Amino acid sequence: MLLSQPHFAHRYVDNRALILPADCMHRRQIQLFWKLDFYTAPILLEKVTGNQLLGFCADTDQRTITFCQPWTQILRSCSGSGASRNIKSGITAPARLILQNVWPSSVRDAQIQDFVGLTFLQFPSLFDNSFREQLVTLRRSFHCRLSHQQIFRFAR
Repeated sequence: MLLSQPHFAHRYVDNRALILPADCMHRRQIQLFWKLDFYTAPILLEKVTGNQLLGFCADTDQRTITFCQPWTQILRSCSGSGASRNIKSGITAPARLILQNVWPSSVRDAQIQDFVGLTFLQFPSLFDNSFREQLVTLRRSFHCRLSHQQIFRFAR
């Protein structure tokens, strides 16, 4: 039922999303939960429109969860000691989110390639052999089947 008639509804309560069949929205329990005053203060709820949630796009029609790539943003950079380690951390964190949350795997593979390529354009000097190996190890921990060459397809 969920796959044939999905209804995507969400609000931020402990960073959770609610995806359920459209006919469930009329059930008394769901309507009670959906009231903005369901929780008591200090918890504030707000309805959120659209399908973006915590940096991802959940599309029930296409049955995908995609990462909102930072195409128009400059990734975090800093100067001083430890700058490259901080930038590498700022690259591996979203890569981990992509590998962990994007679905299906074909979309995940394309998104990790895009993200690595995008970050390479901004910080090519960081992509030494040890950092590449760090990203490959991360890929293995999430059972991503992309080869080393495929991951760094856009980072040459």
